[in-house]
Order: sequence, then C-alpha cells, then structure tokens
Amino acid sequence: MKKLSVIGLASEKKALMKSLMRLGVVEITTQEGKMTDEEWSRLVSLDGNESAVSEYDSRLLTIEQALDAFSKYGTEKKPLFQTRKPVKRNDFEQKLKEKEEIEAEAKKIASLSARILELNTEANKVEANKLSLLPWKDYDIPLEVQGTKETEIAMGVVPSVSDVKEFEKDLKEKTERCLVELVNSDAEQHYLFVLYLKGERDEIEDVLKLYGFTRTTFSDLQGSVASNIEAFD
Repeated sequence: MKKLSVIGLASEKKALMKSLMRLGVVEITTQEGKMTDEEWSRLVSLDGNESAVSEYDSRLLTIEQALDAFSKYGTEKKPLFQTRKPVKRNDFEQKLKEKEEIEAEAKKIASLSARILELNTEANKVEANKLSLLPWKDYDIPLEVQGTKETEIAMGVVPSVSDVKEFEKDLKEKTERCLVELVNSDAEQHYLFVLYLKGERDEIEDVLKLYGFTRTTFSDLQGSVASNIEAFD
C-alpha cells in the first residue's frame, strides 16, 4: 500500500475530493495527527468544519449499524468469500438521489436492531432472575416479608461442605430463640432460612460469619417464590 498527500486550493476542495473518490483506489483518512507536527502546523490549518464531520460520522454510524443488522439477522445465504460488487458511476449517482429514503430506512433498521438488543438484554435479566429463584422454590414466605416487629429473617447460603446440623447447633448454643430451615442444597451450596430475635442479632451474626453465610436478597420482588417463577415464565 502506498501513501500520498494532496495539497490544493480550499476553493477546489469539493471538486478535488470528488475526483479522488471517483478514482476508487484512494482511501481518505484523517490528518489531524499531522497538526501536532510543527512544520505542518505552519503550513496548514483545520478547515473548522468539525460539526459537519461529526454529522457525517453519525450518519455513517447509522449505516454501519443497519449493515450489521442485515449481517446478523438477514436470512439470505451468505457467500463463502465476501466481495464488493462493482457499481457503475451512473447507478451510484442515481442512488445518491435516493439517499434521504435510504438513510431513513437505515435509521429504522438501526432502531429496530437496538430494540432487539434491548429486548434480549431484558430476556437475559428475566432468565437470570428466574435461575436465582429456582433454588428457593420451596420457600413459602412472601419475599417482601423481612421479619416482624421483634424478629428478623435471614435468607442465605453456606458452602456445601458445611454441616447444616452443626450450623444449627452452634446457633442454638448462642440462643434457643432461633429457627433454622434447610430450603435446598446443590453441589456448591446449602440454601438456608434463619429466623431470630432482633435483640440477639449480634450473637447470630457471629455464627453466620463463622460459616461463611452469604445473605440472599430479592428486594425488588413481592409474593411467593413460586408465583414469581411463574411470572418470569
């Protein structure tokens, strides 16, 4: 690949750019980097048309997003090797007359593609919420209930290597006024429900920390676990 620099009159800039584009073998790149060179900065200056450049960049981005959507969601068979189809100048100029309609369609496609991405993100979030609830499917206390005036509820997990009976025994040694229920177990964790008096929180916390108890919260959800799983379905 060879590089070339072209210097011309500002009044002939459009005609010069058009001629370079028609050659079809020249890729025009930004030259802002050269402005840091003292010798170049003495000879030339930016044309001050940054707003127009920004507008064109935005329009090009929309076209690229539309093309990406075609590539991702298009149903037509893709060739093994991607090649660019030659376009006659007359056909190109004819298409330029339709650029407003083309850009409008590109905006619509880019908008629909963004909406698909948004919906996929939401679907993934719903699926993640459902998966986090599944181990608690047998927990029948409404999720918004965190306790009573005198009691607190702790939902959480401990590593599967922990002995749940020993866990309960250690809690009972601290206070008899507590309740431990094993809700579920899998290869990695035990899912536990602990009910205790607010006034004995510190004693309970000592045991929870000893066993690496990690609290699980569903602060955005209300109702039973089963009803929420059903809603996510």
